[in-house]
Amino acid sequence: MRVPAWARNRKVLAVVQLVLGVVLSIVFGYLAFRGINWREVADQFRNMSLLAFFAAVAVFVFGMFLHAYRWQVLFVQQRVSVRALFIARNAGSAVNNLSPWRVFAEAIQFAVLTARYRVPGGPAIASLGVEKVLDLVSSTALLMLGVLFVPAFKSFQNTPLIVSIAIGLALAAMLAIRGIAWISTKRWIERIRFLNTFAGSVAALEHARGRLLWALVISFAYWLLLGLTGWLLGYAMGIDLEFPAITLTLLVTLYVTTALPSAPAAVGTFEGTVKYMLSIFFEIPQSAALGFALLLHAILFVPPMVVGLMLLPSEWWRLRRMLTAKRLRAKAPPEHRSEHT
Repeated sequence: MRVPAWARNRKVLAVVQLVLGVVLSIVFGYLAFRGINWREVADQFRNMSLLAFFAAVAVFVFGMFLHAYRWQVLFVQQRVSVRALFIARNAGSAVNNLSPWRVFAEAIQFAVLTARYRVPGGPAIASLGVEKVLDLVSSTALLMLGVLFVPAFKSFQNTPLIVSIAIGLALAAMLAIRGIAWISTKRWIERIRFLNTFAGSVAALEHARGRLLWALVISFAYWLLLGLTGWLLGYAMGIDLEFPAITLTLLVTLYVTTALPSAPAAVGTFEGTVKYMLSIFFEIPQSAALGFALLLHAILFVPPMVVGLMLLPSEWWRLRRMLTAKRLRAKAPPEHRSEHT
């Protein structure tokens, strides 16, 4: 059987992305670990304030629940529990972090919601799209404010490029959502059921301006909680940095690790970016910067992976039971089927 050209090209692109991601992770990792005094890193961990460290973890976990609640706000016409959204989000994050191709998060989240919790596909994917827009808009706004008020970034020659890319992504996402809402007004869309419900959900969200505004406020709160997580960790490790500086460092790092291919869980690229920013912009000693990067990486990546990997097997088992029961009902005679409905 002959493989279509588009399928071959897709496989080649996936392999290229995998190889490039591994290479970039090795390069960033080498730059991160080069010239490090590991005794200083060990002393930093040993002298760390455990109270402040666990406070940082608690703040981040609260942010995970807040993110799930923000997602719930975006369901205008359906009632979806925060628990279901929390499970779906972390299941997607766990698979995404373990994969060398970071394209599975939304697909897993969509599958869990639609198959396990029977959320209609149109509203599910519409809410995922609007979530991306809100994250881009809120993080870009905070990035611009950080560049204006954090003196160390004003002299960085690539700052305008980073801000321009962030603004471009945010505008493109907003225009895409607006275009979908416009398409929903066309009659031909009614013939395609999925597109009809999808576009209708986007249009409903667009008209629910109070919900959108509240979701945007929550988005800002979520990013600020990430900044607070970093600040508390810095305080625990004796790194004297102001809250805006650490928040901006986190935002830029997440932009870099999201935009660039890398090994699973952004190993190497995350540590290299954080160490570079802290040591170059804020003159933090390299060993201290790397120790901070390692623990911050663990806080941001381990809890979603643990929650997702703990809950995903049970959700998958329940989903299989549901699908098996559905197949048995479909095969049953009509009179027997009516007795059980």
